[in-house]
Amino acid sequence: PGFVSVAQFNAGDVYGAADPTDGGSSYRLVAHGRYAAPLGGRTALETVAWGFGSRWDLYLNLPEDGGPPSQVAEHDDRTALGAQATISWTPEAGEFTAGLAGRSDWASYIKAPSVNRDEGIPEMDLDAGYLSGSGFVRWRRTFGARLGLDAGGRLDVLDYRNRDWLTLGTRHSATHVIVSPKAGAR
Repeated sequence: PGFVSVAQFNAGDVYGAADPTDGGSSYRLVAHGRYAAPLGGRTALETVAWGFGSRWDLYLNLPEDGGPPSQVAEHDDRTALGAQATISWTPEAGEFTAGLAGRSDWASYIKAPSVNRDEGIPEMDLDAGYLSGSGFVRWRRTFGARLGLDAGGRLDVLDYRNRDWLTLGTRHSATHVIVSPKAGAR
């Protein structure tokens, strides 16, 4: 509806509803690795690392502002890497865990008008990024079969940044530090 008339649809003429140059390509890659090892009778190490990458290049006719459809080109690239390492120690006094984690993300996005995949001047051209680093500790212990106590804390440092290339590379960024104490009982 809205792309071909009822008469065209009834006659089987539905190919005019789509621009044959619409389409594009995309890919996505995800990798994950884990390593765990005992460091003695009551101590263990666990590390996890992962990575992610995606890209899409799309060309699609869209109606904008109530007007006829026109082709828009979109290009989106995203990459992320992360890792975490923890050491756990389990003496008679409970289980103690300490760890470090980090993550970094990068992204870029471009949107431009297009005719038959021939792109015009971009309407949007943005880069963005995110960095985080964390440290955490935790103690937990079960008393008997019914009572469990849990205490810990986490420190996160988060950094966000973006750049708009259409405004001569104007850059914005912000950094936040978050302290999160944790306690629980069951």
